[in-house]
Amino acid sequence: MGDYPDWSRLVQLIGSDIKVPIDVQAQYVTLDINIAASAVTLDINLAASAVTLDIDIIAQSVGVYLQADWSALQGTDKNLSSIGNVKTFGQAALLDYTVPTGKTFYTLGLSAAIYPNAAADYDHFIRVGLVLANQTDALYLASIGGESGCSLILNKPIAIAADKLVRLAGTNYSDIEVGLDIVLWGYEI
Repeated sequence: MGDYPDWSRLVQLIGSDIKVPIDVQAQYVTLDINIAASAVTLDINLAASAVTLDIDIIAQSVGVYLQADWSALQGTDKNLSSIGNVKTFGQAALLDYTVPTGKTFYTLGLSAAIYPNAAADYDHFIRVGLVLANQTDALYLASIGGESGCSLILNKPIAIAADKLVRLAGTNYSDIEVGLDIVLWGYEI
């Protein structure tokens, strides 16, 4: 068998707040745990070559969320905007955000809306360019342009580390004065 005890133990825990510290130093351990509690913390330190945890959880609902959806539920989602900018040709509306220390900002998308500032100019073509950059490290992360606006939704989030200055710049490429709104969204953990 080896120079360690060969054991297995069936544990049934029922309570509202249960903490079970376990320190296992063996080659093979099986823990059968049936948990019927509202909050359970298992602090497990395993120094073993093989571990099997069979956990039967009785709950009203169990779900797996994508990180972006979970962040929205947890209140860590970010929606940043700069609205109502009046710009002439070549001028840019800027949105700056510094990622807090200890956090990472994951950008999911960016968009711009551009519209004539004067009613008489609604027959003009109005164009916008949008650039997302990590200003701290002088890195361009994404860009897009369009007629009357543009939007870029990312399949894979762009991760921006703590203490970095993120800049979203929307530039008017129209020959008239326009209103320019820019938006950046994602989550932060």
